[in-house]
Amino acid sequence: MSFRDTFTRDDSDSNLQYDDTASYYYISTILVVIAIPLAWNVVKNILASLKSSDEKVNRAGQISSDLIKGAAEMTKKKVITGGFLIKVFILIVVTLFTYQLLSRAASHKQLKGFDPYEILEVERGATEKEIRRAYRAMAKRFHPDKNPDDPQATAKFLLITKAHECLTDEKAKVNCERFGNPDGPGTFHVSIALPSFLVEKKNQVAVLVFFFLIILVVIPGGVVYWYNETSKYDEKGVINDNGKIFYAGLNENTIPKNLPEVLGHCYEFSEIPVLPSQQQDFFNLKREIEDEIPKKKYETRNMKTIMSIIGYLNRKPIGPTLQKDLLVVLKKSPVLIQSMAEFAMKFQKIKGAKSFGLRCALNIIDFGQMFFQGIWDQDAYLLQLPSFDAESYQLVTKY
Repeated sequence: MSFRDTFTRDDSDSNLQYDDTASYYYISTILVVIAIPLAWNVVKNILASLKSSDEKVNRAGQISSDLIKGAAEMTKKKVITGGFLIKVFILIVVTLFTYQLLSRAASHKQLKGFDPYEILEVERGATEKEIRRAYRAMAKRFHPDKNPDDPQATAKFLLITKAHECLTDEKAKVNCERFGNPDGPGTFHVSIALPSFLVEKKNQVAVLVFFFLIILVVIPGGVVYWYNETSKYDEKGVINDNGKIFYAGLNENTIPKNLPEVLGHCYEFSEIPVLPSQQQDFFNLKREIEDEIPKKKYETRNMKTIMSIIGYLNRKPIGPTLQKDLLVVLKKSPVLIQSMAEFAMKFQKIKGAKSFGLRCALNIIDFGQMFFQGIWDQDAYLLQLPSFDAESYQLVTKY
């Protein structure tokens, strides 16, 4: 019998096989490693949302004052998103669970050394006769022949045998005094901290099912989900299927005027519907830019996005209910325009593929400059300055 069999807890007669306290500290450490970066991410998002909206660049006055106010409100409120709330919830759960584990670990009684007097339930200084009497009583009670199906009783029997030996055999007694056990110096064993419920017979099926689900379902499923999600995007975070839109919408005769429609059809904007509360502002904007709207006869799924881009470039008033969606379009469009230009250039090198021509790529680049400056192809370049509008420009050019 190895000396690990000689250790017990204060409140249990069972032989110690797994250390619950160590497992609590082990699991708590893992949870803390998860909680620290998660907490930092949450705090960072909150701090970012509190920054002044003055840090947001007003690109050459391309957005109305009402839209700028809306951008400030979005900057303050955008932290409260579904993803942010999920992170906060996970952080709270992890924190509470860690607290519970540490509380349990702190409340557990510490391991104690081999004490033959306590094991035999006799007083220190007991006579040899008293020791033998206690040993016979306990050996009779915990003998394996009387407890054939109880491994704990067998362990206890071995333990009291060692305790009796320690108190009655001179050599064993010397070992107990020097090394704390009757076997003399032993090797040091290190084991993984596992909670005891993992090896309890009644939990075997549940534990096996749990590990089966984790190893064969959850982990592979997570990897497949991650791969499917990440494979949808390129290195810039642009949806790969946008290439189909670029291929169908671009040609060698494409001019900047055609590009709001191509940009508006990108899959990033497919979930921006016209809500009932936006109907009035939608029709008002449609009247303002009616001559600029594409005349194609097929149904377009992203008409609101296309109209928002055209209205923005033409500096038309955009209703308050549409401004939040416009901000989303303005945020996502620069990288999409860059991808569109790269797409057009890439196909110049593929033999047998549709040719867009260098002029198409240059027109996309020009469109990108107009988009950043908030002006359209016929507008004066002075309009990109924050202090200039159409009326100011007329006054300047008049003189």
